[in-house]
Amino acid sequence: MTDKKEIIRQEEPKVERIDSEPSRINVGDWYWVDEGEEEKWFGCVIAVGSNYVEIGSPPRKMDWSPHSSRIHLEDFDECCTKEDDPETVIARKVRRYEGIINTTAEKIRQLLNDVMGPRRLTAQQEPKDFQLARLSGETDLDAFEASLIRTREEDIPSLKKQMEGASQELARWLGAGTMTARAMTDCLKDVCRGVEAQIFNVSLYAGLTEKVATIKKGKPAPESEKLHIMQRLCYMDEESLIDYEAGGMEFRNLRQFDKWLAQPARLNRLMPFPRTIVAFRIRRNEKDRELSGDWSTDFIRLFIDAPSDKYTFLYIRNGNQLYRLTVGFNFGPQIFPGKHEFDGSKLYAKMFAGKVEEDGFITEADYEERSKANELYNQWKKEHYEDPGAKNPYEYDHDFSFYNYEPFDQSSVYHDDMAAALARKVQYYNRIVLIVQGLLDRSTLLHPHPPIQLWTPGGFESAVELVYDHDRALYAGPPPDFDAYRKKLNDALGEGSVTIGQEDYWERREADKVKARDWRREYTWMEKHQPFGNPGPGKVAVVKRWMPKAKKAVFRWERRRTGGTPSWRIRPLSDTIPVTLKVPAGKLFNVSAYKPGDFKQFFADPRTRAQYLKWADFMLTAEEYHAGNVRVGALEDGD
Repeated sequence: MTDKKEIIRQEEPKVERIDSEPSRINVGDWYWVDEGEEEKWFGCVIAVGSNYVEIGSPPRKMDWSPHSSRIHLEDFDECCTKEDDPETVIARKVRRYEGIINTTAEKIRQLLNDVMGPRRLTAQQEPKDFQLARLSGETDLDAFEASLIRTREEDIPSLKKQMEGASQELARWLGAGTMTARAMTDCLKDVCRGVEAQIFNVSLYAGLTEKVATIKKGKPAPESEKLHIMQRLCYMDEESLIDYEAGGMEFRNLRQFDKWLAQPARLNRLMPFPRTIVAFRIRRNEKDRELSGDWSTDFIRLFIDAPSDKYTFLYIRNGNQLYRLTVGFNFGPQIFPGKHEFDGSKLYAKMFAGKVEEDGFITEADYEERSKANELYNQWKKEHYEDPGAKNPYEYDHDFSFYNYEPFDQSSVYHDDMAAALARKVQYYNRIVLIVQGLLDRSTLLHPHPPIQLWTPGGFESAVELVYDHDRALYAGPPPDFDAYRKKLNDALGEGSVTIGQEDYWERREADKVKARDWRREYTWMEKHQPFGNPGPGKVAVVKRWMPKAKKAVFRWERRRTGGTPSWRIRPLSDTIPVTLKVPAGKLFNVSAYKPGDFKQFFADPRTRAQYLKWADFMLTAEEYHAGNVRVGALEDGD
């Protein structure tokens, strides 16, 4: 796939069947398979692919998948022999295992007679002195004891194993007649998946899963303007950093983001063309929501707010008009493929347990490069095994293994699976085109525009321009290191420094105290806890004393004296008690040493912007402090 038109044209995988007479092999036929083992095995054809036949033997349990083997068509005639009368073979196997079970049962009965003696009486009729009489008749008690031990440790386990094995085999072949029906059912599943895909495509085009909201009205773009589709999936919390203290914005703040995005400077940055579509999600990762204990509030958080994290919102700009379209599914990191994702290069697919990993395709050049790198690493390691402390100059790719990759060609019996995986990927990328064509045909969001048919190469090129902003998001060198930046600031810590981080450290410590006092009520407490009448050190506070050897900062404040521990006894009094807190330097952020604007280096790089929860609270609070918008010190209750 090298040009834009291929993104919207999904074709069936071009495969060439090797066998000149594929119709002679049918699902449900039975074959004897010789794979070089001591004995041939008997199985049913459960799938016929373009270059392979999959044969399976009856499963040991009805809810298990059958043991199966994929055989390349080039090797099929050599190792497979068709059985024209499978019913007779199956019946013979059933009789065989029935005979083994009967023979084993007879051995078990004989063993009981040998150990216990003739027992014609039932347990209720047996005299109480039967065992005593039996023992009195034995002349060699040591030999009798040894015989009992051998029976317990050898004879009984062996017979039990024989009986269980024969029973499992009997169950297998009694259910062998259903394998043909099950194979046919699997074929119908493939048909159902195809129908479901078509239904999904119809729903996309018809807009059955969409909701449209008008954010801004105005003059539309000229009819001659192309529609620009941005490749990268954006995240609202990372782009706007709204509600960063709470871990990202909530669904109820969506209108707030709409208003933020509609500002001309932000609109031109994120949607720079007169006609633009950008895909947004609320956040990259699902937010960890704390429960309040109130069922109505928690229901909203878990069943309304939480699912909205996975929604995709398409923002559509048409001149001065701005719309938000909500779709009921999620896009991946990019809306359409990169320029080199389907460029015709030979591919290798990563396999796991006989399955193709959807995102495990690599090019032949990449495969050879990784193979060579690992080969050089292992060769150097072999030559320097006597010097284990030496540093290997070659990098080793631990995720790469020759055994995990199969070439995407007719030599692999998994060729059809790989083709299907790529077809699903193309279908995924086609979704955006189905949505756009539906908008062009049935709505006025992109008016005015001439008649457009995106499924034709000329129609797509005349109306749509793809913007490869995801492909271009490549940066030289490592991303900014927040931990190193924070350590550099904290090296200047001392008495009088203004910091942040102490309140979080104190609240977590208080929560641990509460949990330690009453472990049974742990589930009712949040991860943080602030005691009544105790304001804590404050989110932004001044270091009262610095301990250079211990690398700790001391904070002081006052809390109210209370009259008891239980909440119904608490009686705040007028006097206060001084409180001190020692905080390790690693838990702090030196606001005094921060320079306004430093956060931009982390915001500008998408790699660290995605990790904004790690740095945004510290750095944006420092920005507010230097702007004079943050109060220093502990706050009293009610402030």
